[in-house]
Amino acid sequence: MDEQGREAQPVLRSFLEAVGDRVTPTAVSKPTLTELCHALEDLVITEDLAGTVIAGFQHARFWAVERDRYVAMTADPRRRAVVFTADEVVTAAADDAATSVSHLVLGEDHPLAREWFVVALNEAFSAVLFGRELTRSGEAADGRRLFLAVWSFDPQVVDQLLAVLSDALGDEVPGARSQLAAARGAHPPRHAAPGVGQRFTSAVMERLEAATQRALAAEAELHELRHGGVGDDLAGPDVATAAPAETRDQHAPAPAAVHATGTSPGTDEPPDHPSAAAPRPADDRSGADASAARVRDGRQALVIDEDAAMRGFLEALLRRAGWEVATAASVAEAVDVLQRTRCDVLLLDLPLRGPGEAALTELERIQPGIRQRTALLADDPPLTGRVNGRPVLVKPVTWSDLEAVLGTLTAAL
Repeated sequence: MDEQGREAQPVLRSFLEAVGDRVTPTAVSKPTLTELCHALEDLVITEDLAGTVIAGFQHARFWAVERDRYVAMTADPRRRAVVFTADEVVTAAADDAATSVSHLVLGEDHPLAREWFVVALNEAFSAVLFGRELTRSGEAADGRRLFLAVWSFDPQVVDQLLAVLSDALGDEVPGARSQLAAARGAHPPRHAAPGVGQRFTSAVMERLEAATQRALAAEAELHELRHGGVGDDLAGPDVATAAPAETRDQHAPAPAAVHATGTSPGTDEPPDHPSAAAPRPADDRSGADASAARVRDGRQALVIDEDAAMRGFLEALLRRAGWEVATAASVAEAVDVLQRTRCDVLLLDLPLRGPGEAALTELERIQPGIRQRTALLADDPPLTGRVNGRPVLVKPVTWSDLEAVLGTLTAAL
């Protein structure tokens, strides 16, 4: 999808602006997002609830893989589903059997075509899970695709999302807005019944634990193949892609740990309790890469960006790589951080010329040398890839780009 060609900001950003601090976005892997979606979808069935599930799939082929789940969900005539995809279904008859499923095609250039969402409206709770892919299309393997996501059982948040979705759909998708309005009218957003949130959290933990066990079993099998006399030249699959996890498309591996701040009602624990999260591999790199990862542990980064979503995403990426991270929404906040903490690297979302140059001058005064360890964040890349000698990271930032820049900035430390 070409967002700039439509001159429309991402729908996730509109949603976050509408709900303010009622939710906090977090970066999660695609497999983790899959497990969260499945847990929410299954909750509708296990609680035996009447209502509607509204879901957005990036492509019809992903929907085709999940179709049987939705047919089972809507086998009860009290339940319906409204499904959006960016392109046509795989076969013309794909939805014929799913008489309670309405499938609507957005078009590949629609603002919602890159979003991933599930909204549940029923007689016991209302919930939303909404994500937007951050990794560049085709660049990352399935298990390394990252989404910026939020999830909430807050009825006000659900109501705001329905309004944002309706605005984004406009009149381009016939019948879409009326179907959303009908679903909301039948089951207006409401607070969850007692215990629902805890049961959702438990279901997520069980799913992540099961995926962890599948990943460990695959790792043990791979180890046996490599060291059980088969030969060292066997090209075994990556553990992440070997685990036979249930998928929201055809190849979702076992989930990485959830870096989550979204919480469920009835519990103060987010659905990323350490016992539920798949353990991060000791290090999936080897040799010099693994050594570099160990050296990075304990390093301190400061991210300055007025966009809370981008701050959260960069913080998640850095922490997963062993960095300590401080964030600031403004230069004034960054000054306060630098007065208290020595930072090894600064990621700055300001043009280096003008306000960015003045900001760096102030920050350099507080912590000499920080200018030379600064990278800029930008929506559009400069021709040379640098501005005034500073490296530039282009949004959406990928880990491979960030890792290369971090290596450059810390080479002399």
